[in-house]
Amino acid sequence: MLAKCMSLATYHSTGEFDSPSDYFHYGLSMELYTHFTSPIRRYPDLIAHRQLQAILEGEESGPMNFEEVSELAELSSQKKYNSKLASDKSGELFLWIFLKEQCEMYEPATVVDIGTESIDVLVLRYGIQIRILEEIFG
Repeated sequence: MLAKCMSLATYHSTGEFDSPSDYFHYGLSMELYTHFTSPIRRYPDLIAHRQLQAILEGEESGPMNFEEVSELAELSSQKKYNSKLASDKSGELFLWIFLKEQCEMYEPATVVDIGTESIDVLVLRYGIQIRILEEIFG
């Protein structure tokens, strides 16, 4: 539940920033930060490996220029966001199917928003937020 409040990480090219201080990683309190894993896991990691390998082998730049890396970073961030959203919504769908098959249940919930025609409640046991329309409670 707490992770839902956190910003989703995004990919960037260092050339997108005016100053190295813009690379600062708040959570780790690090001035300069990059993250990549094994290149078999994610395409952006493969690109980071290729770019770094070229520089370490003495080339002046990596195989991709700034514009290509920036475009790839933007596309990869969007794909990552869409994947996370699909995963979250899939989990919600299966939870709804499960709950629909259960008998009537009563669970404590916390009101998190009051609208003109609905209220939103958070059911902690299931980690879901539900919108209740006015015609149901009114």
